[in-house]
Parts: sequence; C-alpha cells; structure tokens
Amino acid sequence: MEGPLAMLVGIAYDGARVTGGPAWLRTDDYVVEARAATDVPRSELVKMVRSLLRDRLNLAAHRETHEEDAYALVLARDGQLGRELRKSNVDCAARLAAVRAGQEIPELPQLANGMPPCISRPRSGDLVTGGMTIEALASYVGGEVGRRVLNKTGLDGYYEMTLRHREHLADADSPLPTVFEALGDQLGLRLEPTRTTVETVVIDRIDQPTEN
Repeated sequence: MEGPLAMLVGIAYDGARVTGGPAWLRTDDYVVEARAATDVPRSELVKMVRSLLRDRLNLAAHRETHEEDAYALVLARDGQLGRELRKSNVDCAARLAAVRAGQEIPELPQLANGMPPCISRPRSGDLVTGGMTIEALASYVGGEVGRRVLNKTGLDGYYEMTLRHREHLADADSPLPTVFEALGDQLGLRLEPTRTTVETVVIDRIDQPTEN
C-alpha cells in the first residue's frame, strides 16, 4: 500500500473515520509492505494491520461515537425507477469475484450508456456505471453533498446508471442540475435529512515511521 498512513489506520479500524494525530499522518505518503502467511479473512487482516501499527509505530487510539446530520437515500416515486437507473441482468458479484481470484472472464458488449457491464466511472459531477450497488451510489453521493448518505431504498443487487449533475452545488451558472435534482429526475431517488450515529477513531499517539 502507498499513501498517507491515516488510510492504513482507517483500515486497521475497519473503515472508521480517523481524527486527531499529527499532520504528517494525512499529508506524507509512505509505502507499507506486509505479507500474510496464507489467505486470511478480512476480519483477521484488520487485526493484523492494527497489530502492525501498534508494534512498529506505538499506535494508541480509542473509539468515540457521536450523532451527526446525514441523508437517507430513498425511492421518490413509489418504487418506480428513473429513466437512468435499471437493474443489471449480469451477475456482477460473480464477475468481480472471478477477477479477484485471477480468473479470466468473457467480455460482454457495452451497454446503452457506453460502459461495459459491472464497470464504473465515478467522477465528481459525472457517474456512469455498467453495474454498481446502491450502497456504492450512496457513498458516491455522500462525497458530493458532504454528508454521510444511508441507503434506505431497499434495492439490492447491481444497477446500471448514469447520473450527471453540477460538480459544485453552489455553481448557479452551471446548466446542469444539482445532485439533489439529478437524483430525482434521472434515477427516481431522493435525499431526506436524517441523523446517524458515527464511530470515530481518535489517535492518542503514533510515532513517525523511519526507514527499514
């Protein structure tokens, strides 16, 4: 892995938000190399990464929970999907599992939105995918609106979708709709204000790494 160590700390605590600690934790890039003796489940891998950070960098941290404003992503039209959202007829979960296992998978023709099945191109203001879960969509939208977005649609599986909106919410000169408007018009979804409990990992101590 290469990048800021704050990312690795987040992995060590199963994706929790990381706060506190020195500035270099988020600004300096490091290359971390570690190998497990055998394939291990994610739950065990998380423990191994946490142990590595404690042994090498004297990491000390604690968890805190608090409530914050969020949005719930819900269906806007009594279950009717928007024109740019449709259930995939490809088993994307199986294809992705095969790719992770190093298996060859057959090529499939491009979809109407120009994407191959099960491939995504998420960019700010322009999300085009040949197969994405609604959980992943909620994560993308959360980055656009600056709040956590909870999937409350009840939709499971993978979906083809195209979502085009303003890159910046405050850009009133843009001819594109806001992400709030685009969700309703293009996907048949909407955001409702809500509150959610968030777990945060607070760094109490961590030593700056030295070269091996």
